Amino acid sequence: MGYQRYFEHITKLLNEIMIQEESAIHAAADIVADTIMKGSIVQAFGSGHSRAAAMEISQRAGGLVPVKLLDEPSQGRYEKVKGVGTMYMQEVDARPGDCFIIISNSGSNPLPIEIASCAKKAGCRVIAVTAKEIANQHEGVHLHDLADAVLDLHSCEGDAAMEVEGVRSKVCGTSSVCADVILNSVMLEAIEKMVSQGFEPPVLLSGNVEGGMEYGRQLVMRYMDRLLRNHTYYY
Repeated sequence: MGYQRYFEHITKLLNEIMIQEESAIHAAADIVADTIMKGSIVQAFGSGHSRAAAMEISQRAGGLVPVKLLDEPSQGRYEKVKGVGTMYMQEVDARPGDCFIIISNSGSNPLPIEIASCAKKAGCRVIAVTAKEIANQHEGVHLHDLADAVLDLHSCEGDAAMEVEGVRSKVCGTSSVCADVILNSVMLEAIEKMVSQGFEPPVLLSGNVEGGMEYGRQLVMRYMDRLLRNHTYYY
């Protein structure tokens, strides 16, 4: 059956990532843990479908509270237009010591690259989630060139991976699934690193469990100024 082929493909790809990206996962987790233990926050950005991976690690049950989703108004509609990312970052509350996690499968569009460049200039560290082989097929600066840690999604050209007889295009992307898994792996590593250093990680409880809403409000209050302040000059 077709669905079994996809399960098999994703399982093989995730195993490949687990083995080959081990050192990158450790490096990214070190950055996330260090950022939070020093009182700064993680800012997550993805345009288009990559936004789903940024949402996965932001304000969710079992996730770290000081991870903010960057809400770029066009949601990536202008990701190929030069200057949009630079203009957007003029409004973003980026402070030295913050960490930016930027997800872009192609790693070659101006929007995520400009966000990464501006973040570096603001004194922030950058974790790139991208497909290096795809990005390197394009000339110029790539997202991974600007990153302090690079998590490679091992995606194929065009992202979609499954062939169906009679259909011109391949179907079923892999980058979203892999980005979610690799980023959750980084968060787990970061949380374990915090615990090992005697720091209580600010992990959000589900609002559907007893005491979850109250506990969550207490944690969010601790970071409210940074989490709710998406722009530098208005709330």
